[in-house]
Amino acid sequence: MKQLYLLILSIFIFSCKPTNKDIIKVEFKSICGSKGCKSHRSVFTKDSIIESYFNWNPEAFKETKRTNTPENWEKLLKNVDIEAFKNIKSDSGRYQYDGTDEIIILHFSNQKRLKVSNGDQDSLYYPRIEKLYQFYRNQ
Repeated sequence: MKQLYLLILSIFIFSCKPTNKDIIKVEFKSICGSKGCKSHRSVFTKDSIIESYFNWNPEAFKETKRTNTPENWEKLLKNVDIEAFKNIKSDSGRYQYDGTDEIIILHFSNQKRLKVSNGDQDSLYYPRIEKLYQFYRNQ
């Protein structure tokens, strides 16, 4: 009986791991700390793509919204490697030193998030998420 209980418990635990189908939003941020440079944020959902631009000068905040297609959403999800997101080493930030922070946040249907900040220093896991960056840059 104890073995049956452990088997059921382990099946439940492994079935609760998030998958790409559980992602409801993917957010890309490029936050720039230098005066005169523009920061950027793109939020992809199944239905829309919202892009916003802002900088440290008194220029107006700009935001555009467009429709996302199911095909585009599926292409984006195919480029997500959840295991790499869990293991990648992020750094603390560069924008406060006039650098740029590149951030990706995966939002899941269970309200959990996975975040990578400047993961390009991680030679093991960054190559596994680089396709996602390339997809984003080609939008």
